[in-house]
Amino acid sequence: MVALLWLVVGVLILFSVGYLTYSKYLARFVGLDEDAETPAHKYEDGQEYVPAKKPVLLGHHYSSIAGGAPIVGPITAGLLWGWLPAVLWIAIGNPLMGAVHDFVSLSASLKHEGRSIGYIIGEYVGEEGKTLLLWFAFLTIILVVAVFAFVVGLVFQKYPSAATASILYIALALCFGVYLYQLDLPFIPGTVVFVALTFVSVFVGLKYPIQLTQQQWIPIVLLYSLIASVLPVWTLLQPRDYLSSFLLYAASAARSSPSSSGRSSRRRASRS
Repeated sequence: MVALLWLVVGVLILFSVGYLTYSKYLARFVGLDEDAETPAHKYEDGQEYVPAKKPVLLGHHYSSIAGGAPIVGPITAGLLWGWLPAVLWIAIGNPLMGAVHDFVSLSASLKHEGRSIGYIIGEYVGEEGKTLLLWFAFLTIILVVAVFAFVVGLVFQKYPSAATASILYIALALCFGVYLYQLDLPFIPGTVVFVALTFVSVFVGLKYPIQLTQQQWIPIVLLYSLIASVLPVWTLLQPRDYLSSFLLYAASAARSSPSSSGRSSRRRASRS
């Protein structure tokens, strides 16, 4: 347990050094200007261009990157090749590859009126490059969404309480989006109330699970994905990710606590 704690501390120190040093180099490399007007402010229309508060933006991006590849990838590497390759991938791959990719992509979008990478590729590489990238992205998204629907359907079938909690939490996200962007009500009190309700939804799910099969859940999940993809980001995705970031923070803190490590060690000892 002590060794694990030192490992976590070492990785956090490495991330901190990267944030304080390497990130500044990347900011200079892309010509980042903190005083520049962002597309959300320049073209604010209440629909596609809507400025977000910094904590909301952080939670949105944090939850967005905490998806299948960043989580399943290291776990798969650990299962196949042991813990060391997985730790190295997290400790080195994050600051040198993952963070660089996301930061440069976001910076490029900021410099091109918030447009997508497909548009930027078309401007600098040409229409053929743009078409190739968009086809690749389209086929990749089909694969990702198919796997997403399959896995979520399986999880909801096995853990029906998660389905109830997810539905309630999506409804809360829609309400929080209206609260924050349409009614323009106080941010901090709203955060406290809606985050508390998000945690309550987990316990409500345990009490009132929705029992459906995987085959029944898959079309529901696909329909949700379709609707979420066409709604303005402030209505669902951004408030949803912001609220879910607190679940991720709590889960990470609980999993990293010494008591959690002790329980895991005792379970492994009892099985052996």
